[in-house]
Amino acid sequence: MGHDICGFKNHDKEHKGEEIAYLRRSAGNSLARDIYVALGATQHDCGCSGCGEVVNFTETQLREALAKMPTDEDHEPERRFLTNCIEKGDGGAWIGFL
Repeated sequence: MGHDICGFKNHDKEHKGEEIAYLRRSAGNSLARDIYVALGATQHDCGCSGCGEVVNFTETQLREALAKMPTDEDHEPERRFLTNCIEKGDGGAWIGFL
C-alpha cells in the first residue's frame, strides 16, 4: 500500500495531458502526508493511499505548496514533484492522489 501522486499537464480532468511528475511514498512512511498538507488537500488522503481523486491546482497554489515544504533532504522528492508541476504544467497541473 502506498501513496502514488501523479502530476499531469494542465488540460482538463477527462483528457489529462502527459504525466509530468510522480511521487511515491509508502503508507507507513511518516512523510507520506506532507504533500497533502502543503497542497491543502488532506481530504484526498485516505490513510493507506490517496482517495483516487484528480484535482486541478493553479501555478500559484503549487508555488505556495513548494514554499511550505521543508528544505531538508528527506523532502527533496516532494520539492522535485512540485517543481516539475510548476515548470512543466502550463500554468498549473492536475494532480492525481492514487
